[in-house]
Amino acid sequence: MSSLPPKDSAGRLPPLPENWATICESEPLSFSGMIQPHGALLQVDLTGRITHASTNIGDLIPELTEHFGKRFPSDLLKRMGTTLDQILSSSPGDRKESASMGLTAGFPSLDAVFIRNSEGFLIELFLSRHSQSPLPPTLTTPFSRSLSPEDLNQELVSRIRALTGFDRVMLYAFRDDGDGEVLAENRNPDIYGTYLGLRFPGSDIPKIARELYLKNPWRLIPHAPAPSLPIRSLTGRPPDLSFSDLRSVSPVHVAYLANMGVVASLSFPVIETKSLWGLVACHSRSPRTLGLETLSAARSIVKHYNMALLQSHAEERIRTIDSLDHRLAPFREIFSKTENPDDILSVCATSLATLFNACGLVFFHNHAFTSWGTTPSLQSLDKLHELLGPRRSDPLWHTVSLTQSLPGIGPLPVAGLMALKLPKNSELWIFRPETLQEVVWGGNPQKPVESDASGAGISPRQSFERWVEKRVGQSLPWDKLDTLAALHLLRSSSPPPASPS
Repeated sequence: MSSLPPKDSAGRLPPLPENWATICESEPLSFSGMIQPHGALLQVDLTGRITHASTNIGDLIPELTEHFGKRFPSDLLKRMGTTLDQILSSSPGDRKESASMGLTAGFPSLDAVFIRNSEGFLIELFLSRHSQSPLPPTLTTPFSRSLSPEDLNQELVSRIRALTGFDRVMLYAFRDDGDGEVLAENRNPDIYGTYLGLRFPGSDIPKIARELYLKNPWRLIPHAPAPSLPIRSLTGRPPDLSFSDLRSVSPVHVAYLANMGVVASLSFPVIETKSLWGLVACHSRSPRTLGLETLSAARSIVKHYNMALLQSHAEERIRTIDSLDHRLAPFREIFSKTENPDDILSVCATSLATLFNACGLVFFHNHAFTSWGTTPSLQSLDKLHELLGPRRSDPLWHTVSLTQSLPGIGPLPVAGLMALKLPKNSELWIFRPETLQEVVWGGNPQKPVESDASGAGISPRQSFERWVEKRVGQSLPWDKLDTLAALHLLRSSSPPPASPS
């Protein structure tokens, strides 16, 4: 799937294959051998030789048409503000950006991005596009520390849309379960519908695509339906475009955007502790491209947001840990004095149930146990012990649905369980009740593919209208705060390290 298939006589793309989702996950996006047509690309090897060039390179720098397979002209590199040694002394993934270069008399000025990779370096070239007016300084200043998380999110999307002019800008955050949710949105008043608060299945952004977001500061698709351009290769192999924003667009993604009514898109990664926390996603109903100056300014806004987000999460974690220290003190104290389950739960049951939003608790020590609140019967507890044994390699295990996770357990008066293995041959089981949940999706997540209008083929789902899923037989999910509290409980119950003699 390195390029778009040809359109039919009516200008329509053919249907995707039945296994399109599997293909999308395994598609070699970085080795498509094609680029988007709004720029040109070169690959230069470690000796300075041009080994790959897009077929349109002469449109931007005519003198390079005769240098394919030869060394890149050193004087041209100097005019572009760099040297071969400077580029090759950097690390893979490092970038150097040069804006508004007048390289050829009578030709428009160019923007260039030099990207170091394992084979040498890539050069991306674009026509310069200057902002007509200076950027308002308020757009690129750090975010106020007084903003609430919700206001911070909204300020981010407002700034990005004011800068880029896209029709709709969203902050899309990945959940613990891999799905995504729109936390903030800013859109033109004439744009129909809102995605705010809607959830999207994790398969909408495959793992292979998420990994590429971690390697690039942005992903710009100015005109998704535009035919891709081939890259000439001296080696017979396509270049590695992992760090290139010009890499061609997957046909699956083109179809996905078309079904959303989107022609142009722009995304920025939001990264936390080297993981992809979310995306700033920009959509336009018509073709739209931006120059390096504007893209770099937008990247600065996202970086300021990233810093504010990290600070907010760090402060929240400190507050949570301080609160947990206080709330778990009674458990820590009683657990250090006795191993009697009755004594332990008589002191701690109410506070633990409140902390974990639980309906019932069971505390085990050796062969003795005691329960509090709503819990399974003795027979069901024995069965749970038997079924859980082979599944538990870690001291912490949880599920939102015991009947789904442990087939054969039978009907229970509870739904969710968090099980902790404690010291002193003890265990604590925390139960949650079944809670009817309504999850609001952007389209039916159970229908990732749909037949086209003629019934002749399939494509990614064509409707992103609000779709409500009613979840039964499950408890509320165990979130990061629940896990943090459980880990803190495990640490609280562990004996202190022996002091050196």
